[in-house]
Amino acid sequence: MKPQTKTLLILLSVTLNVAFVVGWSVRVVRAFSDATPAAGAASLHQQLDLTPEQWRQIEPLLVEFQKTSSAIMREVEQRRSELLDLLVAPQPDRARIQEKQREIQGGQRQCQDLVVAHILAETEILTPMQRQKYFDLLRQYPMGPAHGGMGRWFQEAQTDTPPEHQHK
Repeated sequence: MKPQTKTLLILLSVTLNVAFVVGWSVRVVRAFSDATPAAGAASLHQQLDLTPEQWRQIEPLLVEFQKTSSAIMREVEQRRSELLDLLVAPQPDRARIQEKQREIQGGQRQCQDLVVAHILAETEILTPMQRQKYFDLLRQYPMGPAHGGMGRWFQEAQTDTPPEHQHK
């Protein structure tokens, strides 16, 4: 493959990844705003009919998740910016580019691990019926950032507020 073609493919890949991270980052930023689900759209936690005690247990998990995921996403975004700088250099250093890609993949892996750990921690608090409903709701959403799915779950986890502050 020609060097120009490789560079173009890498640039295309980076552009798509940056678009994904920007979308995800917007959701992360919302975590620290007063954003709540749109009127008429119940959050996942609202649909589970959590008791006040369950919410008291889940809320600190969400706060920690929001803090940790925000930090990881800032790091990934920084690495992607650095990768773009490496790609536009007059003489791109392929070894440094590959290393930067590995750093980005490591951050993405951290996010995935964080999401899985958070879901497992939340489900320990739920009753068996709530747990079943939780996973049924996740299965209903098409997978992928364009359709909601786990991306929708991530956004809700980033912006969830106590049930008493949510709009019904």
